[in-house]
Amino acid sequence: AQFVPVRRDDENSKQGMEWEIRRRAFEEGWPQVGIFPEGTCGNGTALLGFRLGAFSPALPVQPVVIRYDFDRHLGVDPSWAGFEIGLPRIALRLMAQPWNSMHVTVLDVAVPTLEEKVKPALFAKRVRKAMADALHVPRTPHNVDDVLVQMEALRLKLKPSDVMVGMTDVRSRFNFTVDDVKRSLVQFQAMDVNQDGSLSY
Repeated sequence: AQFVPVRRDDENSKQGMEWEIRRRAFEEGWPQVGIFPEGTCGNGTALLGFRLGAFSPALPVQPVVIRYDFDRHLGVDPSWAGFEIGLPRIALRLMAQPWNSMHVTVLDVAVPTLEEKVKPALFAKRVRKAMADALHVPRTPHNVDDVLVQMEALRLKLKPSDVMVGMTDVRSRFNFTVDDVKRSLVQFQAMDVNQDGSLSY
């Protein structure tokens, strides 16, 4: 499938992935490159923030949206958004269902404007809106970094809702990385002796 592996906790790996996307976009002989711009799987209730790798080459993109049909109370979400139960259990539960179905919608090709070629974030924003509209879901400012922070919260037995910090804002305002926030969570857990989710003076 010609996957480009990326380690989310390694900035060098992220930069290498962006370079590889650019190489495949411009080098002759490569087929169309499939990219998941959210960087993870969402649960279908909102569209997460996009990474800019798919938009940085400033070439046309072909947006495709996938919607899974399943009963949220009885069925299994095939998107693997329920990361806390693990891939093997999700795979077994999917195989135990009589059928699994999804709808794939191919949207019109999006061609970047001159301004969007200079500012890939604007291009990503426009494509993201079109995809959210096609799915009939809102856009959330949260992204895959928030998922990583929540996974760390689950590992530490903290409530994920208590650590929904909005990593895009945290990164831009305070220059904190995911690793910085993870270290802070470990420190917080050590100080929160009665485990009520708050600290006294």
